[in-house]
Amino acid sequence: MVATALLDQYNPVLVARLTSEHQSFHTVVIGYQHLAEKIVDFLRHHQRPFVVIDENQERVSELLQMNEPVVVVPIYFFYDFFQTNIEFY
Repeated sequence: MVATALLDQYNPVLVARLTSEHQSFHTVVIGYQHLAEKIVDFLRHHQRPFVVIDENQERVSELLQMNEPVVVVPIYFFYDFFQTNIEFY
């Protein structure tokens, strides 16, 4: 419990990424700008799980503070999609 609180306080990016790894049957939002913010609001309102992938930590800082599942990585790193448990068919 104490370790989790410290991790939340000192490394919210890691906590958000670890949270994203445990999602399933979720929506992946790539990039977090105006339209994506509205999509995330919609998903929250309807209690749907989601993960946001964005390369700009400042843009997702509000989500990080709320302990939402976020992966901060350059968008062109498609192999990091596996961090969000995406299954390719």
